[in-house]
Amino acid sequence: MKKKILSLGVAIVLIVCTFATLSACGRKLKDREITPTIEDIWQDHTGTVYAEVGNLGDYLKDKDAGKEMHFSINGGEWCRGFSWRESEENPGNCIYAFLSTKSEEEKITEYLTEGESLHIQPGTTINVSARTPENYYYKPSAESEQKTYTLKSKLQNALSWYLPISRFSRDVDSSGFRFSDDAETQDEKKFVFYYHESNPRIVEIGVPASTWDESEKMYRHYIRELTEEEKATVAGFGLEYKVIPYNEKYLITHDHGGKSVNGSFLEQEENEGKPSVYGWTSMLNLQESHVWEFMPNDAMRVKSFVFLVRQRATKDAVQSQAMAFWYIYSRERVGEYRKITAEQAYEMMNTQEVVIVDVRTQSEYDEGHIQNAVLIPNETIGSEPPTNLPDKNAIILVYCRSGRRSEEAARKLVNLGYVIIYDFGGINDWTYGTVTD
Repeated sequence: MKKKILSLGVAIVLIVCTFATLSACGRKLKDREITPTIEDIWQDHTGTVYAEVGNLGDYLKDKDAGKEMHFSINGGEWCRGFSWRESEENPGNCIYAFLSTKSEEEKITEYLTEGESLHIQPGTTINVSARTPENYYYKPSAESEQKTYTLKSKLQNALSWYLPISRFSRDVDSSGFRFSDDAETQDEKKFVFYYHESNPRIVEIGVPASTWDESEKMYRHYIRELTEEEKATVAGFGLEYKVIPYNEKYLITHDHGGKSVNGSFLEQEENEGKPSVYGWTSMLNLQESHVWEFMPNDAMRVKSFVFLVRQRATKDAVQSQAMAFWYIYSRERVGEYRKITAEQAYEMMNTQEVVIVDVRTQSEYDEGHIQNAVLIPNETIGSEPPTNLPDKNAIILVYCRSGRRSEEAARKLVNLGYVIIYDFGGINDWTYGTVTD
């Protein structure tokens, strides 16, 4: 009996599957009422080839289907390309990557489509057309008109691939930027960017020269001008620069509250998947609007310029990877922030002239506060110094209820230019009495 029931169940399943298969085979797929257009084709610094495809209409609203596009090269088989991102400048357009490179050292050996189903030689002129692929509901769209593009024959990579970000200033660090991938290169062999002593807005390229300082028992690094031969070498790099105006999103906020430039993110956002000529200039033209001002730590305010460097693309070669640089325009000591205990704060109150700041709310302050404390609620500390804290050089002791708001307020005051800030936590840990007047 059980065998009969099992056999009947299997038969029913087979019938259902067969019916579903026949239904699918008989499904009439819809036509897409769009014909894509290829607006532009370009390569990024890795040699990857992109196409901006337009006239896609509602296709991009289908987030699963819209991520894929089919491309045909020289009338050959249709190969997959994948969405990079939608075009911000042209709604209804999307950028797709459809060819990658296989390279050895600085030479491209061949171009590959997705799945390596097609191999193309470097330097080849290709005719590309695009269409939306078939899926469960739709037939492939009509194909676009062909667009011609000549693939680059090589990578140029005088800029090191191994240093995505470098930092430099008046003082040349021995780990400064170099144009060579040779890790053994001596300091004197490296090229660095620096600004001219007489005009900090003029950026030049030089070579660090190390000098032994007997009194300090260490090497000091200075910048010497390039020789004529070195200038010719640098000129051959065909460098491009792009100054980056200050933008908060390009900064990293660290655990201690300080900030620094996120060069990797900046390089990716400004360079990836874009044509090599967009937004670049052949010379640095630094303006006040390009000055970045931020706190790398609790005691220092830094003004700096930030810019990207890469090589120009040529008819034969793609540009090298962009690299982010920032150099220091000025440093200013602005304050000191330290955490201390309630016991240490009490001792300072009895032995030094200090200003005590309560950063709780008015109601909390009225319930009980440390004698002589000035009320400055944390949420009221903004971009301007509090009017009841006129002396930025005063010794300031900050507290709240538990210690969270006092730390936040102390960092704000340091950022506003107060020089000596002590955070002694919360009044919950204060055992030396309070007043209510």
